[in-house]
Amino acid sequence: MVSTALWLTLLAAPSLGEVKLERLPLLPGKADLAVWRQLWRAPVFGGVAPTIWVRAAGPEATAALAALGWPAEPELWTPVRLDAAGLQVAVDALGLELRAAPAHRVLLDLSRVESGVERVHLGSGVEAARRGRGTLVGVIDTGIDLSHPAFRDRRGRSRVVAVWDQDAAEGQAPARFDYGHECRRQAIADDRCTLADAAGHGTHVAGIAAGADGVAPEALIAVVRSDTFTRIADAVAYLVALADELDLPLVINTSIGGHYGAHDGRTPIEQYLGRVLGRGRLLVAAAGNDGDTGLHLGSTLDAVPQRVALAGLPWSRPVELTVELWARPKARVEVAVELWRGGQLVAATDLVAPDSELIEAELSDGAGFAVALAYSIELDQTHRQERRTLLVDLGACRAPTADAFIALRLTGAGRVDGWLHQSDYRYGLVRFADAPFDGWLAGDGLRSIVVPATSADVITVGAYTTRTEWLAENREPYGLADTARGVLALFSSRGPTTAPQLTGTKPDLAAPGSVVASARAASIPPGPNTLDAERMVMQGTSMAAPHVTGAVALMLEVDRELEPAQARDQLTRAARSDANTGAVPNPAWGYGKLDAAAAVGLAEREARGCAATASGWALVAVLLLLRRRW
Repeated sequence: MVSTALWLTLLAAPSLGEVKLERLPLLPGKADLAVWRQLWRAPVFGGVAPTIWVRAAGPEATAALAALGWPAEPELWTPVRLDAAGLQVAVDALGLELRAAPAHRVLLDLSRVESGVERVHLGSGVEAARRGRGTLVGVIDTGIDLSHPAFRDRRGRSRVVAVWDQDAAEGQAPARFDYGHECRRQAIADDRCTLADAAGHGTHVAGIAAGADGVAPEALIAVVRSDTFTRIADAVAYLVALADELDLPLVINTSIGGHYGAHDGRTPIEQYLGRVLGRGRLLVAAAGNDGDTGLHLGSTLDAVPQRVALAGLPWSRPVELTVELWARPKARVEVAVELWRGGQLVAATDLVAPDSELIEAELSDGAGFAVALAYSIELDQTHRQERRTLLVDLGACRAPTADAFIALRLTGAGRVDGWLHQSDYRYGLVRFADAPFDGWLAGDGLRSIVVPATSADVITVGAYTTRTEWLAENREPYGLADTARGVLALFSSRGPTTAPQLTGTKPDLAAPGSVVASARAASIPPGPNTLDAERMVMQGTSMAAPHVTGAVALMLEVDRELEPAQARDQLTRAARSDANTGAVPNPAWGYGKLDAAAAVGLAEREARGCAATASGWALVAVLLLLRRRW
């Protein structure tokens, strides 16, 4: 149990000197455990200050934010970057809530025909051929290979109009922001922009959405790159401002996500998206690749202990694992962490935290193995649920023996849903394991739609298979076993969300995501997935989402005033169902498979109907005016 006042020292900028920060155990109405963890780890504020979500309740909190240069509307979440001194002001201000900005991970020819895109390009079944001209496609991802010919127009000019590297330590920051490096169109045209895409993921995604062989090959492109994606709100704000500046309709693709919050569409980032998206400003999100990875745990508890093991822990790495357990306020949930070795229970630590308090604890076998834990219970008023947060610090802990693992023990009464997320995804993915013994719980793929794809304001896309074999550039054949064309990809995250009455059906629809050929970044070496110097195959809902992103760009070419709900309605009404999808809507397929031609056709007819209605009213107004004159 921590004391009521525990003082830590944060080293601020030299001009600020030493800053004292008081850590309080009372969390509701102030901050979540992840924010406190950031504060404990002082001094860590080298380079860019961390992004933290804040919400002001009352004039004092609003004034405190304004004094820090962050005007905020009361009761609305706002993303801010605070140095040590700013954090001190925020912590001291009455009525100011803080939430951490979690890390997110990226979610990984034939598909153009399968999804109806080829027909739109040819003008078949639609009023006119559409290729995305006059639209802007924004991509928030790992970057883009600016040298790739897929992103040039017919005259050889780059269609990439702006790139913002949020992680760049130096360079020219974009207007309204004070970090990262931005390249604009002239610098890109002059080959003065050095942005690369080491992972190749962003290049592949951008190629599907708006490459020369992609869905919207004449759209302009803007990219925001990152490694950890904690500043998604800034990325969206940047792309919206750029679209305003260029006077273009915008669709943003986010093939990234994470498992945090109650998965009911009400996290700070999702509420923020609901405010900034709107007419001519749309966002398409990948549903996630966790349909078969066990990142969700669901159970109804009773007095008999239920256990679940954790798999994939990256021992001795600078990673913090977060386990979030959500339950209704009247549910009783008791948690313990156990160490098992050789099929035997070796050590256990019961986590007992009175409501609104946090504790620090340790799991130790008394023989050299020990792992640091932190635990809190918070009544989250936004989600109207209790959140139990367990942090497991893996950075200072050596790996246990090969036959050892960590498990959670749960008892109580009532339904509990849990998810895993982590501070860094570069060292692998932690998950709830398959049951190691009879009677144990196992992780599952239910309720596995990632955040922010659970938002009611975004179009969420699952993935299905359109390719099962390919010939690599080394002329060796490769393929996928135990699958077939047209079926849902095993990895595609499933719904429903925990609050479908708020979010609607998720996913909204599915698109080709396994296996998809698209642009290959120059950084990607030859291998089984590379087809030639310019193309490679990848799979994931990361590949499915940009198919829908490009389709939305085609729809925006028809109607630049398209609203998010209107676009979703047209896409879902146009979606195809078949023997593989079964009856729709359902939590795996949403409303079925993307049919871009049918969706564009709906957009054309409804845009024409609106125009006809507007013309009709204009004629009535003229006739009334003439009548009054006569």
